[in-house]
Amino acid sequence: MPGGIIVENNPLRAGRFTSGEFEKWQGFPVGYTELGNTLHRYHLLGNSMIVPVIKWIGREFTARCDKQ
Repeated sequence: MPGGIIVENNPLRAGRFTSGEFEKWQGFPVGYTELGNTLHRYHLLGNSMIVPVIKWIGREFTARCDKQ
C-alpha cells in the first residue's frame, strides 16, 4: 500500500477508554454515571475524586484525631 502500513489487531495500539473503565478507575461501580450522554459522563468522572483515596484520607484523619 503506497504511503503507509496498515496494522490491524495490534495489542499495543491505544484505543478509546469506555466510561465504564473510567468509573472503575475512579472507584465507582460500572454504570454509576449513566445519567446523560457519554461526553457528560466523562466530564462527571473527570471532575470527581477517586473514591478509595478519599476513604483512606477520611480513615487516616479520623484515626489521628482520635489519638489526640
